[in-house]
Amino acid sequence: MNMAILLATLLTVINPKPATIPEVRHWEGREGFCSIKDTTALRSKEAKKSELGEEGYEIDISKNGVKIIYGGTAGKFYAANTLKQIRRLNPEALPCGKIVDKPRYKIRGFVLDVGRLPVPVEFLYEVVDIMADCKMNDLQLHLNDNYIWHSDFAKQGKDPFKESYAAFRLESKIPGLTAKDVSYTKKDFAKLVVYAAKKGVRIVPEFDSPGHALALTRVRPDLIYQGPMSDPSKRCEMLDAAKPEALDFVCSLYDEYWPLFKNCEVVHIGSDEFFGANEDYRRFVDGLLAHVQKNKHTPRLWGSLRRKAGSTPVRVDGVQMNIWSQDWGRAKESIALGYDIINTFDRDLYFVPTADYYRMDRNLKRLWENWRIHVIGPDTLDIDEPKLLGASWACWNDMIGPRHNGYTYKDLKPTIKDVCETLCDRMWTGEGPKRSYNEQQELIKKLF
Repeated sequence: MNMAILLATLLTVINPKPATIPEVRHWEGREGFCSIKDTTALRSKEAKKSELGEEGYEIDISKNGVKIIYGGTAGKFYAANTLKQIRRLNPEALPCGKIVDKPRYKIRGFVLDVGRLPVPVEFLYEVVDIMADCKMNDLQLHLNDNYIWHSDFAKQGKDPFKESYAAFRLESKIPGLTAKDVSYTKKDFAKLVVYAAKKGVRIVPEFDSPGHALALTRVRPDLIYQGPMSDPSKRCEMLDAAKPEALDFVCSLYDEYWPLFKNCEVVHIGSDEFFGANEDYRRFVDGLLAHVQKNKHTPRLWGSLRRKAGSTPVRVDGVQMNIWSQDWGRAKESIALGYDIINTFDRDLYFVPTADYYRMDRNLKRLWENWRIHVIGPDTLDIDEPKLLGASWACWNDMIGPRHNGYTYKDLKPTIKDVCETLCDRMWTGEGPKRSYNEQQELIKKLF
């Protein structure tokens, strides 16, 4: 027995809360320690989900052993993860006490743009592992997109419809749609969903339309938007939301994947940065939301209704919305409309590798010290606002094509790890930091 444990035992000290990442929310300290031996009693059982929720758990450490109660698969995994961290800092004996822990927020996420950067499915398993270690539970995969600086080609007299990079990453029966460089078979994607679920991570697939849709317009050029645009070079990536055939086409695209998405509770419809008429956009988006709900999934979209105001109704009930830009959609306005929202605010939570903008990776100390999940741009919500589901940060691979400087998916891993380890406390508890940034970094080195 080491000196610290011996001293604590002699003085009958009440054990302080163990240091974990993220921090456990409730701790009842007791006297004494549980010796770590191969014969140490460890018991676990599943509680009624109404008591702890799917992700909640209790750990009761006594001198006689350890008892774990969990709410579901995720709670069981999180309990084991917490116990593992406590043991790393207490290799000889566990401090006696009781943990009751569950997240304040339902969604603690990461959005990964695989539509513009070839990312093999094997790397997605590594991302899931990083998130699971941080008790983050929502991996949104942005599965199609394109080069956005179309004017680079237009200025050279080239046609961006032909020249700009675009990809759709899933295997598809539609000829010419699946990306030729890197793609995911339906079998591989299904395996990823199952693997992630065992670690408490849900996979949220996203097909982006009617904007960012060059991969789709290339197989259906008859559906390209023909209306007025301030930057005509972007026309190539816009589906014509005014055409019923465009909505029918995208709905049929989803129809191919409903069997694949059967274990995906949430399906994202994209819907950001469309520059056509507002009423056409609203009609298109409402149609997609309805189609997702009809097929028994929860729909999610990028908040854009501030910029796309109009009279055409866009459904609200059961719809999740990423709040990403104060110009396109704001938190309080979206809540007033009835949406459940996710803080994905660009100025705080966007990362564009190698760019000179959206570099949250350069501000991790500031984020640790100052970022709060309930402060979304100009809006400060109550920390327990029921319509605030949580937060997600995002990695956007804008710098491809002529602006690519050679980075690959392998270069993303250190930043993904650093950001998840920095933000997971705020996403789990919603509270401010209990340690300095330097103290947190030292703890990270010990626990991960």
